[in-house]
Amino acid sequence: MPDKYRVAVFAHNEEHKILAALRSIEQAVPPDADLRAVVLANGCSDRTVPLVLTFMKEHPWVQLALIPLPSKTHAWNLYVHHIADDAPVHFFMDGDCRVSPNGLALMLDVWRQHPHAHAVAGFPLSGRHAFIYQAVMRKARLVFGNLYAIAGAHLERIRMAGVHLPVGTRGEDHLVTRLLWRESFVIEKCDNRLVVYREDAGYVFDSLQPWRLRDWRTFFRRRINYRLRTYHIRALDPLHPRDWPRTTDAINRQILQELDEHPPAAWDWVGRALRRRLRRMYPRPDSAYYEDLLGRFPSYQLITAQTPPSAYELLLES
Repeated sequence: MPDKYRVAVFAHNEEHKILAALRSIEQAVPPDADLRAVVLANGCSDRTVPLVLTFMKEHPWVQLALIPLPSKTHAWNLYVHHIADDAPVHFFMDGDCRVSPNGLALMLDVWRQHPHAHAVAGFPLSGRHAFIYQAVMRKARLVFGNLYAIAGAHLERIRMAGVHLPVGTRGEDHLVTRLLWRESFVIEKCDNRLVVYREDAGYVFDSLQPWRLRDWRTFFRRRINYRLRTYHIRALDPLHPRDWPRTTDAINRQILQELDEHPPAAWDWVGRALRRRLRRMYPRPDSAYYEDLLGRFPSYQLITAQTPPSAYELLLES
């Protein structure tokens, strides 16, 4: 029987890179592989969805999960708890990355050589600071959200423990790493040797370029999200995974209160931009941004090769 490859591809407005990501998946597995990639299109407002739908017509191994709520952690929860099947390993990757040639097959081989492992981390193979991230990988054995694989047995432990990532969290790979280092969700015991890797099996991505306007927008958004990530990790780290909140609403309101009480300096444009963002999300002390979105958009719609053609056309038109 051919090996099973199940890939969750996170996409939020990735019209410029999603097709390259999908093509790289096809080149990262053997020709006879039992392959299924689910594009988790969360809160997309660009051409990501129609591009994927068109790609699916000639590549039936691709499926599309339409997720109205724009949150990577919500998409992760939906995949782990509702979409993932019983494959021995599941791969998770960002839609703005590309898997190295034969990368998924090599990662699967690594896991077979270390069957005790909970995960195989994708190795960072590009970027201006790749050597820094490679050193972190060798020393700490954490996973980067760009690419990693989780053993199906450990996904089942996560499901049985009822663990969900808080919706709205920035820096979800930090929380995922915490889940992967655990032998159990009952006792407090962590071991980073449960994450393995191989240095020629990983991911590449295109560095931001100063002459592209969209890259400047991406740069500014990332800087704000990195600052928010620091706050989120600080708030969630002391908690046991079973005690993580459903959303980051309460954490975000606390961050906004701190920023109002101690306003960022005039030169701290990141802090000031984060403060403006949170004020829009939480105009009142009792506002619940992500809870409101979950109430309106709790689930997803899965489009596969078996979906009637009329549904395809309706989605493409809309």
